[in-house]
Amino acid sequence: MIDITQFFNGATSPVFYFTDVGSRLFWLHWVTAALCVYVVVNSYAATERQGVVRHLTDRNYWFNRSTATDYGLMCLNAGLRTSLWFPLIGSQLVGTLVVARALRDYFGFPEPVMWDPVTLTVLYTFIYFLVDDFSRFALHVAMHRVPFLWRLHRTHHSATTLTPFTVFRVHPIESGIYFFRAFMTFSLVTGVFVWFFGRHLSIIDVVGVNAIGFIANAAFANLRHSHVWVSFGRLEHFFVSPAQHQLHHSMSIRRGNYGSVLSLWDRLAGTLELSGKRRTLSFGLTIDDEGARGVPKVIAQ
Repeated sequence: MIDITQFFNGATSPVFYFTDVGSRLFWLHWVTAALCVYVVVNSYAATERQGVVRHLTDRNYWFNRSTATDYGLMCLNAGLRTSLWFPLIGSQLVGTLVVARALRDYFGFPEPVMWDPVTLTVLYTFIYFLVDDFSRFALHVAMHRVPFLWRLHRTHHSATTLTPFTVFRVHPIESGIYFFRAFMTFSLVTGVFVWFFGRHLSIIDVVGVNAIGFIANAAFANLRHSHVWVSFGRLEHFFVSPAQHQLHHSMSIRRGNYGSVLSLWDRLAGTLELSGKRRTLSFGLTIDDEGARGVPKVIAQ
């Protein structure tokens, strides 16, 4: 049973995303995105540069039928996360303790390993980042290739206008699946570290895992869902650029680029699509994949 008060509190929480350091919409990430746009667009011809500025400052770009669905689902999923998924699945701390105790009961206590705090923090952060990024990639591939999951995920691809808010355009059931993915990833990795290193793993080490995510969000995350073409050139063999993700959303070129940060997984799976030359793309679903666009209809799919 959903607690209405909890749901309302959660549904209104996006108002605070702009001051939440852990959110992709944190105000500093908007500043870095704007600086990136300035640097990139400054290399365009004058007429193209003016066109991009007009597009980004046009009220119709931020407020239209497509973005209305983004905003609606952002609030709906935030409410469900607080009132349904979190109470149902539980906190990551509980999951961590369950994993650590299960390993202790099955394997016993490992031999004490003495690592200095800096090395331990770097190791934990790096391993968690790799596992988390791969799990995102694997689930994203499944969202496209498993028919039932695609029926959910096509809600995200139905966006015809891409803005940083489009990342929240997710079917409520898909939102729950991704919540469970994050819960499992954190619980498994952190549980193994707690079991293996015990008291030598401090809370500072665990909090430090947010560092890579913060850097990624500040660097380019908000431009992944946008109409501003930002290519990484040869670095696209290692990192997914905003342009590559825009190709993933394109109606005519949706062949790969399932990764979130690292393009390594796409390279190994043969689904890597380099951005190439700058071009104009059209976003949304094809006729065969067409689904409902309004929030109520999207939920009913």
